[in-house]
Amino acid sequence: MRLLVLSFSAIVVGSASVNAATVFLGDAGIIPVGSEGAILGAGLGAPGSAEVNGGTIITLLPGANLDSTGGPKIDVGDGSTGDLLITGSGTEVRAIGNGTGARAEIGGDFFDAGTGIVNIESGARLLIQEASIAPGALGTQVFLGASGTGTLNLKSGTLDVLSGSSAYFEIGSVGGGAMGSLNAVNGSAINIIGSGVPIDGQNDIIIDVGKDGPSTGSINLIESTMSVSASGNNVMLNLGKPNALGTLSLNDASVSLTGDDVSLKVGNGGLAGASLNNGSSLTMAGANEAILEIGSDGTGSMTIEGGSSVVVDGQVYSRIAVGSNPGSNGSLSILSGSSVLLSGPNAVMDIGDPSPNGSDSSMGVVTISGLGSSLSTDTDILVGKCCDNGSTRGILSVSDGAVVTTPSLTIDSGGILMGDGGMIVGNVYVQRTGLVSPGLSPGWLTIDGNLELGSGSVLELEFLSDTIFDRIITLGTVSASGPFEIVLSFLDGYRPIAGQTWEFLSSASVSDTFLSNANIVVKGLGASSLFLERSDNSAGQFLQVRAEAIAPVPLPPTLVLVLGALFSLFAFRHSKRECECQAEPQVVGGRLAV
Repeated sequence: MRLLVLSFSAIVVGSASVNAATVFLGDAGIIPVGSEGAILGAGLGAPGSAEVNGGTIITLLPGANLDSTGGPKIDVGDGSTGDLLITGSGTEVRAIGNGTGARAEIGGDFFDAGTGIVNIESGARLLIQEASIAPGALGTQVFLGASGTGTLNLKSGTLDVLSGSSAYFEIGSVGGGAMGSLNAVNGSAINIIGSGVPIDGQNDIIIDVGKDGPSTGSINLIESTMSVSASGNNVMLNLGKPNALGTLSLNDASVSLTGDDVSLKVGNGGLAGASLNNGSSLTMAGANEAILEIGSDGTGSMTIEGGSSVVVDGQVYSRIAVGSNPGSNGSLSILSGSSVLLSGPNAVMDIGDPSPNGSDSSMGVVTISGLGSSLSTDTDILVGKCCDNGSTRGILSVSDGAVVTTPSLTIDSGGILMGDGGMIVGNVYVQRTGLVSPGLSPGWLTIDGNLELGSGSVLELEFLSDTIFDRIITLGTVSASGPFEIVLSFLDGYRPIAGQTWEFLSSASVSDTFLSNANIVVKGLGASSLFLERSDNSAGQFLQVRAEAIAPVPLPPTLVLVLGALFSLFAFRHSKRECECQAEPQVVGGRLAV
């Protein structure tokens, strides 16, 4: 093992006074201590590249300055183009601060844009560490693409960012087209760990991916892990801050966020997307709070597929919010055997904007589809609760064998529950202008619990033929707490015969309140007569619609126009003959009189 300790402004490859070069760092000596922290740089003002290999360990120590200039730094691509390769088992680059912070700047430094690439490969390690735990000590900082383009690639490598105080990781910032990316493949590990004394608002870990637009940031993990933890302090991961784009992509990979308050905001004022595939996992564990927001004052989407999983667990409070902040739009898709678990003693899930202010209202959509796909919560799910004018603000769709498990699912105004072949395990309450529309034109939905329709709510059913129509299977009771509408929509010209019946709802028990409060609205049949009835058998009770009188088939619009034209022509010719008869010339006194 070869050891190189740098405690002054040490090795700079490519600068304003040094032409392009490549340096291979092997055996070296110790550089005397100076006022500034040691720097390992490449591409500072002129192109340059450096490589650390062969089991070499390079340690960058702090200088005598008590401010950030005294902290050691990795500086690649500052005002020019630079690259740094750290490769080989046992090879390490360490930047260790002592109260003055330690940092890495790859692709610019907020003032001078550049292009920087750092590759950590084949068992090598990069360590950015602030050792001091003294209150107010500067923490660790990592910047990828601060005004320029910065890329940090790990291939069977390790990145450790350790701090006795705060830790800040920024990927793509300052704007002007800045781009930053963190990529890990082939069993790589990223560890961002804060061990500082709990101090409110001081010793947190903050990761911003896409900040200060127009900038772009991304984290991409394949067969790799990312662990972020701050014992007693907060962990915040933000994708897509105002006017910026941020993305998170996991493929057979895992991300864990652990702290006092833990949050992941997808679309935090900007545009963002997160995707988990091929058995990936995201775990959020908060000793106090754990909050996942998709569409947080911006536009965000999260897709979980291929048997992947998300767990949000706060010991005091947990929340998943999908498009539920004013002015935001969010979508969550749980597909192909994937799962989302929201747990904790005070857990709540909001889909759609809960704000009553229509001008700030947002949109949230949650789609759960596929056998084995599931959404489970320890407490309530709320869909909608906005916009009594009838506009849609929240949608929950459950299809193709997917299951939602919750003690209580409330479809409020602006909310829709739909899906074909899905199941809700829990009680379903439909309030105000909330809408339940089973099927996907048409189909069926199962509720393993009670169904209650509130005043002003809507149950919409579609009919395509005598045998193809929407159905609801309820294993609990069906009731109504106030007047509501059952909208019967007949599609594609389907017209039943008198006496036709459709059993659209089966239940263990149908309350008289359901029948007495139901108001039938028919679409697509004109002034037909349809009646709601209840029937019983040993398995339970059924609600059916019976058709008594079906309105005549209306004439096609083109035929109406043709008949109207013929009638007008007939009337015109008839009136013309009458006019001709009345105007027949007569001879009066030898003269022709008209």
